[in-house]
Amino acid sequence: MSDAPRVPSAWQLERAALALLAVRDQLNAIDPTILEDDRLFADMLEGETDALAVIDQIVRRSIEAADLAEMAKHRKQRIAARQARFEHQSDALRQGVANILNELGLRRIEREDFTLSIRDGVAPVKITEMGALPEEFVRVTREPMAREIGAELRAGKTVSGATLGNPQPVLTIRTT
Repeated sequence: MSDAPRVPSAWQLERAALALLAVRDQLNAIDPTILEDDRLFADMLEGETDALAVIDQIVRRSIEAADLAEMAKHRKQRIAARQARFEHQSDALRQGVANILNELGLRRIEREDFTLSIRDGVAPVKITEMGALPEEFVRVTREPMAREIGAELRAGKTVSGATLGNPQPVLTIRTT
């Protein structure tokens, strides 16, 4: 078997171009700012006569976007942790001030840039026995167990209200 790629037909190139334009439209529907370079896809098509070279460029951009998404995810986690620390600090400081005001017997303090006031809070509800609650005060969530349903259907069994759909092709990209 030859390693040389076969030359695609004009019809295949046209279909590939249409698929590329569909990718552009999907990206634009997700977020129009993704396509900051309006000529990106047109340049890919015009600059290359080899459909596989176009695929190479798209895959490399996909890998780059996945790397950026991973970095953004980690940054988001660090920012969320920092946000939680600041919120905890704010809550602790506010509780400290509330405790001091209570100890001093003060209900209100006015300053030029803020006003403090203590009011009676709302009593929180504490559930002492879940089973004793009347039905009108209990919410039951019904959620399909897709993994278990899928296993039954793949094993050839029938599950009322569910069927297997058509499998979609899955692209795997491995990088070194």
